[in-house]
Amino acid sequence: SQQQSQQQTGFSSLPPSPSPRSYSPNAVFNPSPRSSSSTSSPFSTPRSPSNSIVNSPPIIPQSSRPYLNINSNNSNNSNNNDEQQVQEIVLEIAGKAKTQNNSCKQFALRKILQICLDEKLGKIVWKEENSQLLMISLLDCFVITGKSEEDNITRELAIGVTKSLLQKQSHRISHEFHSPLLLSLLSNFSDEIEENASTCLQLLVSVMDSRACIEELLLTIDLEAEKTLPIYVSTLQTTFSKFENDSLRQLLPQIVPTLLKAFNGKLPSTRKGVVLCLVELYQRFGSEITPYLSKLNPAQIKLVQIYVERQMSQKTS
Repeated sequence: SQQQSQQQTGFSSLPPSPSPRSYSPNAVFNPSPRSSSSTSSPFSTPRSPSNSIVNSPPIIPQSSRPYLNINSNNSNNSNNNDEQQVQEIVLEIAGKAKTQNNSCKQFALRKILQICLDEKLGKIVWKEENSQLLMISLLDCFVITGKSEEDNITRELAIGVTKSLLQKQSHRISHEFHSPLLLSLLSNFSDEIEENASTCLQLLVSVMDSRACIEELLLTIDLEAEKTLPIYVSTLQTTFSKFENDSLRQLLPQIVPTLLKAFNGKLPSTRKGVVLCLVELYQRFGSEITPYLSKLNPAQIKLVQIYVERQMSQKTS
């Protein structure tokens, strides 16, 4: 019956898949179903159009931080004064981040990076009451609806700040902010920021709960949004490596149909991303995914075959 299934789907010529690979993901898989309340998180941020250019902003040197007054020689500065100073700065950041004024948002973003990475004030900043408000402020800075040059600069800065925080302070970012950050990054993604935004997404995916990440991607993917579809697909593939086979197998009925729909995308980068996902799934599960592929047309099947054979020849050599 398996041979008949392969002939019907056109996959009879696929090379045999290798033995299932052993995966030891860093993240702990959470088998419990996602709570429906997660979709109404108070930290969810409105999605905005994809338009931006990004390079990581430079970290502000110690000598240019008069605002924080941390280079003062006054020995009377106490920890209480430092805490009060941080609280005042955090409140100012929160107020400016909520506005629709780009200058205010840019000010807030620079201050977030400045105080979070500061050696003296960093420990105070990352206390729960401060860090919660700071992360909400960062999400507020991603709420950009315009497409002007200033809007793009704000997006650029927001992604750069997020990237720096993930590189240097990812262990301090509460898990409840991972999904909102993921959506904020995806909704502000464009070709102009592909390199840095992709790095930022990979950093975030590496620290996120694997199931939460993949469910968020499947829940929010917009098959009609051609510009953002490639990054959704590539981020989905990045998430595969965090799963052991048994855990990922449970999600195949949700993953593969979504990939097949995305296979009809107009952009070559989308179609290539889908093929790479299917090839990886085939290598891990072999004929188990063949029934899912019966809806592919002959050209799509041929493309998958080419990539499977290429992967097999590369491993052999």
